Amino acid sequence: MMVRLGDTEILDNFAASLKEEHPDIAIEETDYYYDVETFNMCEQRECVLLTLEAWKDVHPNLVTIPLVTDCVIPYGILYAKRPSPQVAGFMARLAPLSSLHN
Repeated sequence: MMVRLGDTEILDNFAASLKEEHPDIAIEETDYYYDVETFNMCEQRECVLLTLEAWKDVHPNLVTIPLVTDCVIPYGILYAKRPSPQVAGFMARLAPLSSLHN
């Protein structure tokens, strides 16, 4: 199981590579955002789920094994277009550390 094709180019490329190298593997698509229901379904249906390592402890009956792959998922910071003074100050401090675009 993995997010729906077309949701993210990086994972689309990963799925294409997986299909090419292992055509016998069937990929079932899920919603873009995983929630507790997604992890419960994975356990109940005995599926394998492509997930981020950050979710490794989300479900007591699932195990996460890191993949060795060139696939890299970028992260970002989401905040209001009109941020509070505290958020604006925080973002100003982060600016030298990354390429922020307002």
